[in-house]
Amino acid sequence: MQWVRGGRSSACFEFLALTLEVKDQAFNLHSLREPLDGRGFWRRVCSWRAEAAIRNAINETLRQMRATLAVIELYGPDEVASAAHRVERACLDLTMCAEGWVRTSGLPQFDWNTELSTVQRAREEFAAAVRPHLNATGASR
Repeated sequence: MQWVRGGRSSACFEFLALTLEVKDQAFNLHSLREPLDGRGFWRRVCSWRAEAAIRNAINETLRQMRATLAVIELYGPDEVASAAHRVERACLDLTMCAEGWVRTSGLPQFDWNTELSTVQRAREEFAAAVRPHLNATGASR
């Protein structure tokens, strides 16, 4: 059981750390467009190579999140896995909004703060769901 608790704890810590990476990478992608003037015009401020590197980093981090999510699903309990799925969905939505906004120059700016708040709220719910199980002595599933 100690091994299970250690694996669960490690997966949960890694999962939360990966969400912070996703937020940072999405911000980096979002920052590839900046205001050109006060009339709502935007310009791209990157090379295709820089954009591709950020996209690759996002994809790799999301891949790591999914692998960690699989561990969380395995160790359970179900309410922790469900909370982790909500975090993953919020992170995917954030990155998709940032990617779409950078890719399509005609789109109006998405509400960055709302997307970040959704990720933060999901992270907090995940942390609250996992805390009671980190030091549990018996099987939780």
